[in-house]
Parts: sequence; C-alpha cells; structure tokens
Amino acid sequence: METMHICWIKSPQGWIKLNSDVAYKENCDVSVCGELCCNSDECWIKGYTNKIGSCGALHAEMWDLYLGL
Repeated sequence: METMHICWIKSPQGWIKLNSDVAYKENCDVSVCGELCCNSDECWIKGYTNKIGSCGALHAEMWDLYLGL
C-alpha cells in the first residue's frame, strides 16, 4: 500500500483560494455544503456551512458554488 500525503497548497501571491465540499447523509436524506476562502498568506477570509435539504450530489455542488460566490 502506498502512503499519500494530503495537504493544503497556498495560492500564488495576490490570489484567493476557495475550497468547497458537500456531503449527503442517506439515513436522514439531508445534504450540506461548506466553503473556506483563504488568501495567499494562508489567512482565513470567509467560510460557512449550510444545510441545503434533500438533493443529489450535483445539485449540492451547484448550491455550494452559488452560495460561495
């Protein structure tokens, strides 16, 4: 088995990085989304989580982009 190191890579100077994720809990039929914005100095700018109700993965990703932008 190969070990894979996962880490956050900072953005170039003057850029803002937007990281987003969605999740779905089948037994509750609920989707949630969240985003985190950081600048090139790795300082937090904004972030949120939001319960978006029952929907599929693509719909949840679209809500995440809409709410983040």
